[in-house]
Amino acid sequence: MRGVWLWTLDSGLWTAAAAAAALIACSGNTPPPEAPKPPKTDVETDAPKKGGVPAIEYDLGAVDPSVWKKKVESLKSSWNDCYLAEQKKHPVVEGKLTFTVRTHKDGSVKWAYVKQSDLGSRTVEKCIIDSIKAQNFGPPMDAKEGEVQGHTYGWALDDDDRPADPGAQDSVWPVLEKAKGKLGACRNGSKGKMIATLYIDKGGKPLSAGVAIDDPALDASVDCVVDVLMGLKYVNKASWPTKVSVSCPSRQSSVVSRQPRTRAATTD
Repeated sequence: MRGVWLWTLDSGLWTAAAAAAALIACSGNTPPPEAPKPPKTDVETDAPKKGGVPAIEYDLGAVDPSVWKKKVESLKSSWNDCYLAEQKKHPVVEGKLTFTVRTHKDGSVKWAYVKQSDLGSRTVEKCIIDSIKAQNFGPPMDAKEGEVQGHTYGWALDDDDRPADPGAQDSVWPVLEKAKGKLGACRNGSKGKMIATLYIDKGGKPLSAGVAIDDPALDASVDCVVDVLMGLKYVNKASWPTKVSVSCPSRQSSVVSRQPRTRAATTD
């Protein structure tokens, strides 16, 4: 007689199964064939597949927060250096900017641009954006692309430093209207809003300018727009530099309220 041994996690079940097999062998009866197994089907699930790849991959997800924080912390000293160099040339420069970032599947940067700013320095804004574009933030979380919708960073003057005086938009807007042909040419057909912040020295010469945009397609136009802005002469009859924010003219031009000057500390 030959027994059939079944391995189970319970030794009591193993003994009973061996005994049952022995009885079947003695009776001479052939056990019934096993029922056919149901065919395997592919069922979509949120559970990870083999290798850690998710079964559902979204078009847009988040950049890994731990990777983002580590990268940004490593860049802050270079950002501060850029600002201090600019502030040494133009002591009235201060403010904050908010930028947004989109990454590819491999973690490289698809785009990064300044979407809000009252800093008024393209030099510093570009320093930050270029450093972000050079990073790799790793694969996005369960998505084809990753995004950081807004990260804010900025600087405030010391209490004993005199900031720029609030400027009047009518000292800037008529000049921009006359230059809207050049400003429009910088866009290369791209639509969207461009908000410029300028520091204007006494006599009307611009000291510094920065631009925020609401569409990544405009990012390639910003340097051109700043060059045009810096080549114009504005109105400032005061004895101290002024600071003003205004919408760059487009087909449907409109003036925006000056963004309030901030003395807030750096925020994330």
